[in-house]
Amino acid sequence: MQLFYTSEITSLPKSRFIFLDNDFLGAIFIDGNFLKSFFELLQNQYFAIYPLTELEFLRDVFLPAQRKLKEDFVKQPKFIHLKGHEEIFPKLQENALLLSKIYAHP
Repeated sequence: MQLFYTSEITSLPKSRFIFLDNDFLGAIFIDGNFLKSFFELLQNQYFAIYPLTELEFLRDVFLPAQRKLKEDFVKQPKFIHLKGHEEIFPKLQENALLLSKIYAHP
């Protein structure tokens, strides 16, 4: 997979979280080169994982060894695990639905 971005992405303020959805989390888990490129590009950023995203990422894993790999992957220090919070969920849901519409219509 190739990483496409604009130059503005490297000037993101460090005080902001970059939220990862399950599809992107899965993509960087599967493709080591893509993961490396992504982390190098945004080396000073931290990436937020919402509890439902982590649940979705881990839910369909049946082999214990594979589950451990995925659990260890999301435990990396680059990932910030958010607590579920009723105030932010509606906005996350709104943005997630918007992104799904964008990706569904190339």
